[in-house]
Amino acid sequence: RLAMDNEEWVTVDAEGNVEREQAQQFLTGRTKDLCPNATEATGFVPASVCAAYGAPDLGKAPIQLLISVHLLSFYQGLGASLPVMAFFTALARCFDVLSDPLMANVSDATTSKYGRRRPYIFCGGFVYGIIFICLTSPPVSGDAAGLWFGVFYVLFFLADTLANVPHNALGQEVTTNASERRKVFMVAKVFEGFGTLLAAIAPAALSIALKPACPLPTFCSEDPTVDCHSLSEGDCGDYLRCLFTHPDTNPPSPSFCQDRCVVEEAKCGDAYTYSDKQAMMIVGLMFGLWVMASMVLCVFVVKEKGARSNTPRVSAEFSVDQAAQAPENAAANRPPTKVEETLPNFIAMMKNQPFRAMVVPWVLDQTLAAMVATMLPFFVTYVVAPERFCVRDPVIPETHFICSDLNVLSVGLVGLLVAAIAAMPLWYTIARRFGDYKAWLAFNFLNAITNILLLFPGYYWEDRVTLVIVTCIFAALNGLPMGAKFLTDNILGMVIDYDELRRGVRTEAAFTMFSGFIPKVVSVPAAAFPLSILAAIGFKAPAPPNGEPNLYQPEKVTWGIRIMFAVVPTFLALLSCYLKATRFPFKDLGVADAEIKAGLLLRRQGRAYLDPLSRKFVLPAPPPRQEWLRSITLLDHFTGPNVIIATLEESPADRGSWLRRRATKQLIAAAVCTGVALTGTAVTISLGMLQNRAWGWVPSILVILTGLGVLAVLVAWLRRRAAQALCELNLSDELLKNVLAERSLVPESEIPRPDVSNAFELVSAVASLEANAWEIIHDPRRATMPAGNPAGVALTSAQARGVSAPPRTL
Repeated sequence: RLAMDNEEWVTVDAEGNVEREQAQQFLTGRTKDLCPNATEATGFVPASVCAAYGAPDLGKAPIQLLISVHLLSFYQGLGASLPVMAFFTALARCFDVLSDPLMANVSDATTSKYGRRRPYIFCGGFVYGIIFICLTSPPVSGDAAGLWFGVFYVLFFLADTLANVPHNALGQEVTTNASERRKVFMVAKVFEGFGTLLAAIAPAALSIALKPACPLPTFCSEDPTVDCHSLSEGDCGDYLRCLFTHPDTNPPSPSFCQDRCVVEEAKCGDAYTYSDKQAMMIVGLMFGLWVMASMVLCVFVVKEKGARSNTPRVSAEFSVDQAAQAPENAAANRPPTKVEETLPNFIAMMKNQPFRAMVVPWVLDQTLAAMVATMLPFFVTYVVAPERFCVRDPVIPETHFICSDLNVLSVGLVGLLVAAIAAMPLWYTIARRFGDYKAWLAFNFLNAITNILLLFPGYYWEDRVTLVIVTCIFAALNGLPMGAKFLTDNILGMVIDYDELRRGVRTEAAFTMFSGFIPKVVSVPAAAFPLSILAAIGFKAPAPPNGEPNLYQPEKVTWGIRIMFAVVPTFLALLSCYLKATRFPFKDLGVADAEIKAGLLLRRQGRAYLDPLSRKFVLPAPPPRQEWLRSITLLDHFTGPNVIIATLEESPADRGSWLRRRATKQLIAAAVCTGVALTGTAVTISLGMLQNRAWGWVPSILVILTGLGVLAVLVAWLRRRAAQALCELNLSDELLKNVLAERSLVPESEIPRPDVSNAFELVSAVASLEANAWEIIHDPRRATMPAGNPAGVALTSAQARGVSAPPRTL
C-alpha cells in the first residue's frame, strides 16, 4: 500500500503500521490522560470501580421515587396540605432550572488537584444524606409539617444538584471504551433497580412490622345502646361502653363521659401513626447513611485526573508578559472569567446536533414514565378495582388477598421492578450483539407494545383471579423495557466525544446534567395534567373523613384513566422511537466511534479530519492569540457567522453597539414574560386555586414557568453584559475575520490531499485495533498481532478486556 506524507509518496508495509502505530499510541495516551480507572491498553474497567461508581445510584433515583410514592402521603397523614406540598414541589423544580446548569458549569470549570467531580461528590454526599434524614423525620404535624416539608424538600433538591450532577459526569470519565462504558452504566442501573425495589416496599413493610397489636373490646362491634356524651359524671360509670375521662385526654372533648370504643380507636390510630413515623425515619436513615457511605467510597475508589482545564489552547505568538506591557488593552488581554464562559459553553452544547436529537426523545421517555407512575394507583383502584369486583356475585370475602387494591398494586409494582432488573443483562447482551443504537430503538418499540396491553384489563372480567394474574403479568412485561435505560447514558458518552471533536474541550457535566434535570422538570406537569383532566371529566374524589375511594366512577372516568395510563404512553413511546430513528444521526455507533477517535488524533495534530456527521472534512482553525481569548469568548455569546459579518460592517468605534441593542430588547422581553408568570402565580394562589384539587396544578405550572423565565432573564442579562464588554474592547478586523473563519467551513478543495488520505487510514486503523482487541477478549485464537509489540507476545485476556465490539466494514 502507499500512503502520502507531506506530499511525498512513502512506501509502507502491507499492515499499514504507520497509521496503526499512531492510532495505538493515541488511544493508549487518551485513556491514560482521561481515564485513570481503565487499563491503558484496552480501556477495561475493574469490577470494583464499576461497583464503587454505581453504588450511590441505589439512593439517587429511588429516593425521589420514595418521596413521590410514600413521603407525600406520609406528610398528608400528618396533616400537611397536598396542594401546598405540590406548590413546594414546583418551587424546588424552579430552583432546579437555575441550579443544575450552574452546577454543571462550575464542575466542568473546576481545576483542582483532587479532580473536577470528587470534591463536590464528597461534600455533597454528606449534605444530601443529612437533609434527606431530616426530610423523613418531621418532629411536627399539621400545617407546621407542610412547612417542614417545603423547607427541607427545596434544600434536598439543591443538595441533589450539588452531589449528583458531578457524580453523573464522573461516569463519562471512567473509560473511553464504549463497551466498557456500557458495562459501567449497566451496573449503576442495577443498583438503581434494587434501590427502587427497596424504596417501594420498605416503608410499608416496616410500618406493618412496627404496628402494635391493638384489639378493641368485643362490644365495639355491636351497635351502641346509649349515648355516652349525654350522661353525667355519676351515670357514666354505670355503662361498660362509656368511659369517664379528663379534659386533657386524647381525643379532646368538652364532655367528660365518652364512648370507650371511640377512645380506643383514637389510641390505636395514634399508635399506628407513630409506627408510620418510625418506619419512615428508619427508611430515611437507611438511604441517607447509604448515600453518605457510598459517595465516600466512590471518591476513594474511582480515580480522577486533577488540575485539568477546559480552556482551549492559545497561540504563543502573544504571551501574557507581552499583554501586560499593553495597559491600554488590559481588559482585552485578561482571560475570560467563569461567568463569561458559562453561556458560551451552554450554547456550544446546544449546537451539538446528536445531542439535540436526543433531547426531545429524552423528554418523551421521562414524560411517559412520570404519567405511568402517576396513573398506576388510579388504574388499579378504579379500573381493575379489586374491592369492587369482590362484591360481585359470587361474593369473595374482603379478607381475600385479591380483594385489596394495595395487594394487587404491590405485587404488580414488585413484578415490574424485578423484571426491569432481570432484563438489564439481556439488554446488555442485545446491545453488544446488535449495537447500542438498534437496542435503543427496540426498547422504545417494546415499551409501546407492553403499554398498550394495559388497555384491556378491567373489573368487568368474569374470571377475577385471571384478571389479577394477567394484570400483574402485564405490569412485569412493562418492566422489561425499563431495563434498557443505561443505553441512553452510553450513547450520550459518544455524543460527548463528538462534542470534544467539534470544540476541542470536554464538558461532561453540561451534558449529563440533563439526565437528572429533565425528569425533575417533566415530572410536575406530567403528573398534574392527567389529574386535572380526571377532575374535569367528573372524577369522584375520595370521601372524607377517612378518604375511602369511590369505586363506582363514571364510565368516562375509567376510560380516561385507561387512555392516560395505556394509550398516551404508547403514543409517546412510538413518537420517541420515530424521532430516534429519523433524527439521531449516528446509526452505526461502532463506525462513528472509530471516526471520532481518528478525528481527535488528527485535530490534535492540527490536520483535517472527517466529521462523522456531515461526512465533510474539517480543517481546525489555528489557536487564537492570548489577547483575543476574552473577545472570542464574549463573541461566543452570539451564534452564527452572520453576527460576525454584521459586526465587521460596523465602524471600528461602534462595533458591538447593535449587539447591545438586540440583547437589551431580549432582556426586556424575558423580564416581561417572567413578570407575567410571577403575577399569575400570585393571583392564582390568592384565588385559592392552590387548595383546589381540580385547579391546583395551575399555580404549580406557573411557578415552573417563572423559573424558566428567570433562566431566560439570566441568559439575556449575560448577553447584554457581554455586548457591553465588547463595546469597550477594540475589535480589530483581524480578530473578527479569525472568528468568522472558525465559524465557517473550509472548502474541501483547500484541504491538503495527504490529510484526506491520512484521515481514512486512521479511521481504519482505529477500527482494526478495537476489533482485534475485542476478538482477543471473546476469541483469542482469531486475534492478530497488534502493532508496536516487537516482542511478539499477544495481549492477555485481562489486558484486552473491554474493547468495543468490532464496527461494521467501513
